[in-house]
Amino acid sequence: MEINISKSYGNVVVFQDFKLNIHENKLNCLIGPSGCGKTTLLQCIAGLTNYKGSIIPKPEKIGYVFQEDRLFPYLTVYKNLEIINNNQDIINEYLDEFHVSDLRDNYHSQLSGGEKQRISLIRAFIADSDLILLDEPFKSLDYFLTLSLCDMLVKLYEMTKKTMILVTHNVEMAVYLGQYIHVLSDKPTTVKKSIVNYQTFHKFDEKSLSVYDELLTLIK
Repeated sequence: MEINISKSYGNVVVFQDFKLNIHENKLNCLIGPSGCGKTTLLQCIAGLTNYKGSIIPKPEKIGYVFQEDRLFPYLTVYKNLEIINNNQDIINEYLDEFHVSDLRDNYHSQLSGGEKQRISLIRAFIADSDLILLDEPFKSLDYFLTLSLCDMLVKLYEMTKKTMILVTHNVEMAVYLGQYIHVLSDKPTTVKKSIVNYQTFHKFDEKSLSVYDELLTLIK
């Protein structure tokens, strides 16, 4: 997917002839300083805000996982999934695979923060989507729960091989998850560097630390 856009809010220029290539069927990570426009970029891709320029090809079906869960509080877990995909076998497969079958009849108020995000991830991936957008989905969770959900995201990727764009401020998470890591500058935002990361989905080693150090330097 080729992105070439400009976007402003009044006199504030967020993107000016901003260019970025998103690699299909890979986990693409966006990282950069706060306020540089990472969430705005996802909103442009999703068609939630206006912009000038082009996104080619324009994804028709998008799964979106937000910082906070967007589950319907008046529906059970199962019903929240069923309104996205009414295939009972698929729903049960994902609930079983990620050990949350016992939550199927629970309502939003009966779920912990981690459980809500697990169901939100499942909901995004059972949709027949061309692209999954993830806007800091683990931001409000503790360290160990975040690690667990990162592993869940890896498994979801391996099951589906969907194209993903993950926004994060967490350098360690970017190294662990991002097959392609795009480092953004401050506004007006440009791509400082796109890194092909061969250290994904396994424990840190010397090569991982090298990528980690490079990202820290670029972000500073």
